[in-house]
Amino acid sequence: MRISFVLSLLLLHCTAGSSISIADYNWEDLQVLNSEKNYVEYLDHALDIEPSKRDAAWKTVTEKIGLDYLKELVSSKKEATDTWDRIERISTWPIFKNNEFFIKARDEFIIHSIKQCKNNTNTNCSKKALKLLNDFQHEITFPAKFLTVANELIIDQTQRFAIASPLIGNKLSEFYCSDSPIKVIVLNQIIVADSKELNIHPDCIKVLKTDVEKLALEGNETAKYLLNKNSLASPMFTKLSVLIPFLNDHTLSKKEVNTALKSLETISKLPEERKEISMQLKKLDPIPGRIFNRRDKTTIGKLKVIERNFPEFIDLYARTCLQYLKGEKKFRFGNPTPECHNFFALAAHLQTFPESMKNEYGKATHFMRK
Repeated sequence: MRISFVLSLLLLHCTAGSSISIADYNWEDLQVLNSEKNYVEYLDHALDIEPSKRDAAWKTVTEKIGLDYLKELVSSKKEATDTWDRIERISTWPIFKNNEFFIKARDEFIIHSIKQCKNNTNTNCSKKALKLLNDFQHEITFPAKFLTVANELIIDQTQRFAIASPLIGNKLSEFYCSDSPIKVIVLNQIIVADSKELNIHPDCIKVLKTDVEKLALEGNETAKYLLNKNSLASPMFTKLSVLIPFLNDHTLSKKEVNTALKSLETISKLPEERKEISMQLKKLDPIPGRIFNRRDKTTIGKLKVIERNFPEFIDLYARTCLQYLKGEKKFRFGNPTPECHNFFALAAHLQTFPESMKNEYGKATHFMRK
């Protein structure tokens, strides 16, 4: 009995000793692995070297091996089952943790991995993409690259904006906000935002100024706030901001009405400016025109002021209405002149309105009177 117990102890000791000798690699072993470009085995045993012996040579070789390993993975078509466990493990090493070259190379492999995943219909790529996004540190421009390949995997707009926020809120955003998917994500967030305080860098708003101004002119309060907060409103936007409430028959103070009338009087002497304002109004959908909803003397008086000072708008509204009614042009959201019929009913009071347009309207709506 005693002899058996002693033999068991000896066997256990020998087994333990042999496992240590197999597991522990020395520097010479690692150098051989380096020369063979055996990245996996090198990284799995790099920490076998005692901390006190991890000198400059070890750090240089290990850093290079880590970068080369990631580059090799990017060029590969398959992922080993333990690949991400290894990457996650070595990412905690001091030589890699804040290494910008390693982080960039790892980001490139993340993008590659998501692309590969999307080619495999049996994989939950949305879950994988979010895990890789959240598990690792990334370079500042990574959100643009990530969303370019994973945008359709992230269904929620708020989540997309949160992913893009580190870049959108950074000065570098000016180089990315003009292109999709970042552009679309920013504009969609402005549309759906509950709060006007969005983490969007002024340079991003500046790049998107034309689109943000369009949203503001269509009545989006967040867009108006961002333009004013960043002092980005253009002179044209300011003029349109005065005219559109008047054309849309908003409840205006006497001062606001007088400002609009004065603006109309000013542009009456500036044909090129009227042309530009008309072009900007044409881009809106719907075109402002709720002023035509009423047929009282006040409305007719305003309509005559518009005809006298801004005939281009009367022409724009009438022609757009006829294009829709006659099916000459397709409009994304349907009729861009909802007050079209009321407008033509009021047109009888206009002195210079072409008789030909009234006839065109009559023909286009003839079926409605049958």
